Amino acid sequence: MIREGSLLALCCRIIDHMSSRFASLVLLDTEEHISLFRQRLDLTVTKFRRIFVGTDEDVFYPRKSEGKTSQFTVLFYGSMIPLQGVEFIIRAGALLRDEQIEFRIIGPQASTGFAQARTLADQLKADNIRFQDGVPYETLPDLIAEADICLGIFGTTEKAKSVIPNKAFEAIAMAKPLITGDSPAAREVFTSGQNVLLCQMGSPEALADAIRTLMNDDAFRQNIAKAGYKLFTENFTTMEIGLEVLRRIREAMSKVQKFIRACPASRGHQVFFRTSKFVLRTSSQRFITRRATASQLQFSLTYAWPLSAISLASSGAFKR
Repeated sequence: MIREGSLLALCCRIIDHMSSRFASLVLLDTEEHISLFRQRLDLTVTKFRRIFVGTDEDVFYPRKSEGKTSQFTVLFYGSMIPLQGVEFIIRAGALLRDEQIEFRIIGPQASTGFAQARTLADQLKADNIRFQDGVPYETLPDLIAEADICLGIFGTTEKAKSVIPNKAFEAIAMAKPLITGDSPAAREVFTSGQNVLLCQMGSPEALADAIRTLMNDDAFRQNIAKAGYKLFTENFTTMEIGLEVLRRIREAMSKVQKFIRACPASRGHQVFFRTSKFVLRTSSQRFITRRATASQLQFSLTYAWPLSAISLASSGAFKR
């Protein structure tokens, strides 16, 4: 974590401000995040566009679990940072320790957040919480398949209220009922009681009540899961998001092209633009057909437009 007010924080702020100011397009993951980004960086430009994170449906898809037991299981996995609100999950688990519910929390064992979570669970005598060290990405779907409920994020920071984490899209992509914090960002995508269950952020009591609600109503839980999966397949697959990325890139390129044509540009500028356009078109198509990762696309875009073209914001739009 970067300490607020530190020299490193100032450097990051300057980099974010300059890259956003001189870019032709800045992609962020929610409208709420865009508002926060503009406010924090004091930017009034209108070049920000929303692109949801989504997930790879070739990895995360509905499946039966061979390791599933009769134990009702609530799953959380993450990097254990404050944004995720793991403390509130632990406290909710403690409130439910006398009920037939097992909490499974997966995260990097060497992290400070993991150690703090285990200490809190011990203090609260929450022996229904099982901790596990981080697992390889490719094994996550099997663990999700074993869960009855998946959890999103519940932190109370500005960032937590401004983003929708990867784990939310991964859960609904696997047709699992999702509970996550009720935030402006979450409401851009989800409807509580229809395709997700939203609860007050930072409230262990609200989270415990939401878990009880889904546990005690099988039909409701299944309906939430089915509606969430439908929402994913219609809006957040790699194809849907890739097409939206391509559309936004074309819009930005069209504006830049008009500017270049209106200026007495040299032949070198025209050649540069045509070359960049080819690289961007190729990169975008590769992204859509899943032959390139988001990071590869970002590298290609940055390479093609070194100073003032298209910026993929570095604040976690593609990975959280």
